[in-house]
Amino acid sequence: MASRTPMRLRGKRNATAAEKWHHGKQRHQSSTPAPLERGASSSLDPADIVSEHRRKRRRLDPELSRLEQLPTEILQAIFVESANVDLPLASPRLASQLQSAHLHRELTSRVMERVTGSENKSPYSSVTELKSASRLMNSKFFTWQFFQDWIRDEVEARKLLVHWLFADIVLPSKIQRHRERKLEWLHLRPSPRLLPPVKLLRAPFTQDKADMLECLVLDYRKLGPTPPAYAELVQDGFKQAILNNAVGTLSSFGRLGAKVDTELLRVAVCEARCNRAVVYELKLQGRKGREAGHDIDWLDPELWGWAEKACKNGDKPGLWLKDLLRLEAHLVMNPPLLRDDERIPLPQPVLHDMMD
Repeated sequence: MASRTPMRLRGKRNATAAEKWHHGKQRHQSSTPAPLERGASSSLDPADIVSEHRRKRRRLDPELSRLEQLPTEILQAIFVESANVDLPLASPRLASQLQSAHLHRELTSRVMERVTGSENKSPYSSVTELKSASRLMNSKFFTWQFFQDWIRDEVEARKLLVHWLFADIVLPSKIQRHRERKLEWLHLRPSPRLLPPVKLLRAPFTQDKADMLECLVLDYRKLGPTPPAYAELVQDGFKQAILNNAVGTLSSFGRLGAKVDTELLRVAVCEARCNRAVVYELKLQGRKGREAGHDIDWLDPELWGWAEKACKNGDKPGLWLKDLLRLEAHLVMNPPLLRDDERIPLPQPVLHDMMD
């Protein structure tokens, strides 16, 4: 009988752990936690979770300053009394606490009273006071409607007899809009060094912006010298107004010292397609500039070339421009031959509001 080799059978109880087929596949049983004693709190208590979140939020959020921790009523009182226009820019929290129509009105009265008033006071406003007033007028809330309402309320508060004092004054037909408010602003005697805000010198040029700018430069003869940086903004805004055919703002830019030259006339003719109302206004300002020594080259080849091309295409502005260039060139070369009151008639159809 053949000898047999003994072999281990599967499932034999005395096999080692490594020899069993299911070694390494058994799940480890989690030990059952011991029951909590009565009165002990679990680590997953909702109150503890909320407290932990609060601690994390405190670590992530910056701490509030002592000023931000003040009650809103006290903070608003400090804002008005200090007349610090830049205070809302310090933090979003302060900006949210210092936003209200009533607060804007009080702040405007406090800031503007330092740059308006008697003739013995307003010319001597400090640089800081003038900067605060300019910063205030440049704010988003300081619209033309807000400015008119404030002027009316301020005149009533100061008990000024504007209607009696200005009863006989007749404003030019150009500035008859909002005549009452403009005269009241003059009677508030603003400082001659108070210049219009920069936002009025930039496009888009709406009718409200044109009226507000006109009001602020109405008494332009008393305006002080313009700083060089501001003069550059005025000249750049003048060019933008020409490109946008904003006829209602051109005279105001002229009062602020904007100069008309040949280059700007080319912009009005070649780039802005010769809006007759714009070119006519530039011509009037060019005559005043000629008296001050700023001449326009009315024989400029580019201007004449545009006029000739427009005439060939049958465009009426081309013929009108040629007549204007010829007359102005003749006036420059032969001033005694023309009367001072001679003017080129402006066609009535172009006397409409060209504001965007």
